[in-house]
Amino acid sequence: MSRRRADRPAGYDLVPEASTDPGAPVLAQIAQVLLSVLEGLRAYPPEPPPALTLQRNLLPALVPLAVAAAVARARRMVAEGADLLDVGGASSRPGHAPVPAAEEAARIAPVIAALAAALPQYSLKKEAVPVPVERREATLEGLVRLVKGRKVETIDGVKIHEADGWVLVRPAGTETLFRVYAEAKTPERAQALAAEGAELVRRAVKG
Repeated sequence: MSRRRADRPAGYDLVPEASTDPGAPVLAQIAQVLLSVLEGLRAYPPEPPPALTLQRNLLPALVPLAVAAAVARARRMVAEGADLLDVGGASSRPGHAPVPAAEEAARIAPVIAALAAALPQYSLKKEAVPVPVERREATLEGLVRLVKGRKVETIDGVKIHEADGWVLVRPAGTETLFRVYAEAKTPERAQALAAEGAELVRRAVKG
């Protein structure tokens, strides 16, 4: 079953509904869920970038298998361009039986935990470099010159993008110094980017 939600016109809902018959075979219930998702995918032409919603309404016996299936489906949705994943533990069909909050939380908690564990892990490092107030603007201008030719944003300070991380240099709001923030996939790379950002500030201060 798939439908478009009136309160989210920019996206689509893919709502797999598992059988509520306790005696139904597990594989039959899983097959019904997969068929429901496929019907949803066929219901609408691709629209980049779609906002897709994934909801679960599964029996407790299906939870171990459903968690792996939900994570795999979430990965595919992201690869297809999804900008939103909404994991629900109760049916939204008209006339459906209400699900107690505790049971709904028990259904979705394993999926959310698995999705969170699948996210990339990054390290963040910080530095601070003293900069006299009278040199603040000149330092910012100097930073822009020093990183010319690199991929840079200047919305909030000077942010340098690298293939494996980034470093942001910006003046502190209440102190006479520039703060340096660097993020990368490893602590060593994040520290190297932070050190590079601090060195760029020192060079820019000198003019």
